[in-house]
Amino acid sequence: MAFKVGIDVDHTITAAPTKFRALAKAVKDSGGRVIILHGGATHEATDQDMVDAQTKLAIAGFGMPEDPDKLYDAIEVAPRPHAPNKAAIAKKRKLDFFIDNRRKNAKAVRKAGITSNHFLQ
Repeated sequence: MAFKVGIDVDHTITAAPTKFRALAKAVKDSGGRVIILHGGATHEATDQDMVDAQTKLAIAGFGMPEDPDKLYDAIEVAPRPHAPNKAAIAKKRKLDFFIDNRRKNAKAVRKAGITSNHFLQ
C-alpha cells in the first residue's frame, strides 16, 4: 500500500518550499501519494480557493495542475472551520501523515487517528 502524506499550503509549503518539495519528491519517488489540504477562505470551498492553492503550489515549485510530473496527486479545499474539515478530509483520504503550521489543525487530524505534525519554520 502506498504511503499517503497530506500537506497544508499556506505558511507550511509556502514557508519552506525547498524542504517540502524534497519531501513530496521523496514520497512520490517511493510510490506514495501527496495530497494537498488547503484551508479555504470561507465556510464553503470555492473555485477561487482551488485557483489560489494551485497558484501557490506553482510558485512554490510543485508544478502546474496539468503537469504529469507535478509534486502532488490532488488538492482538497477545507472550508472554515479548518480544523474539523481538514480532519474529515484526512480521514476520508486515509492519510498516513499530515503536516500543518497550525497546531489546532494538526491536533484535530491527530484526534481523527492520523499521525500529524505541527510545522514551525
